[in-house]
Amino acid sequence: MLRWFIVIVVAVAGATWLWQDDLWPEDGAQASSVLLERPQSERSVEPAQVEPHVAPAPEPKLAAAQPSVERASAMAVLTEARSLVRSGQVAEATDLLRRRLRQPGAPQAMGKLAWELAGVTTNGAERRGLIARAIQTGAVSGPDYAEAGQMLTVLNRNPRVGLLDAIETQSYEVRPGDNLWTLCNKTLKTLDGGGYEPGLLRLLNGMSSDSLQVGQTLLVPVMGLHIEIDREGHGLVAWLGDVPVLAYEVGLGREERTPSGEFVVQVKQENPTWYKDGRAIPHGEPENILGTRWMGFENQPGVMGYGIHGTELPDSVGLDESMGCVRMRNAEVEQLFEIVARGTIVTIP
Repeated sequence: MLRWFIVIVVAVAGATWLWQDDLWPEDGAQASSVLLERPQSERSVEPAQVEPHVAPAPEPKLAAAQPSVERASAMAVLTEARSLVRSGQVAEATDLLRRRLRQPGAPQAMGKLAWELAGVTTNGAERRGLIARAIQTGAVSGPDYAEAGQMLTVLNRNPRVGLLDAIETQSYEVRPGDNLWTLCNKTLKTLDGGGYEPGLLRLLNGMSSDSLQVGQTLLVPVMGLHIEIDREGHGLVAWLGDVPVLAYEVGLGREERTPSGEFVVQVKQENPTWYKDGRAIPHGEPENILGTRWMGFENQPGVMGYGIHGTELPDSVGLDESMGCVRMRNAEVEQLFEIVARGTIVTIP
């Protein structure tokens, strides 16, 4: 009997000690969790009031899963549309792409659908808008820029479709003594005070020459042209507002030598001379790497001698092989040269 009495006394004393230290959980399996989770200030809470620690359930990954689902949906539509085109059902493919583009989706995936539809639609205004959407969402890269440029060149033959109706313009009535050069460089100014290049006004007004007639009405964009370089995609786009005018595939600097920032076209030269190590290398010499046109940027601290130019090495376009400048095929840089005025902003990310 004495032995059983001692056992009972020890058990009661042990239970009392556990109760006073507040380590008696409602569920013995949760004891260590309760001890770790409860702050010191709450140690006096009665055991019955202590809630066992339960790890919070993971948040549903809807935010991550949703774009993935939308991307998969868009890619399925893209595959189906391409199959329809291959079988000659272009109208059905066009309708399918249009319907899907009216629905929400991951931006780049929808950009790919826009790019696909741009290649099959016969609506000029729609095509230009789709090209813009594809470029802005990063769905255009490398040789795609050359294709976009070809489509835009065709669209520019009728600038009233998808261009003039999408930008803000002002009208100017030609007066006696006017010529296109003085209008662009002296008379007409953009909102920020810049000028225009005759080639841009020729393009917008469907003119085949610089000849003007007294009383003729010219449409002039309120905002000037600006250029954006896609470093990763090796592309260049000339924009009026958010409307693409021309696009090209370009070469950039090896070892990331092409500088980032906002630059201003300061110098324009045809058949430029290249200056290297204090020597003047005329156009046409094998060492002259500038091609047929040069659009030099205004120098900035630490960034000097850069610009956009042609090349006698067309296979280098699309690659990172220049000394840091933006390199273009000669025929294409000549086309761009015609519409880019001094003072044009060039943005390189």
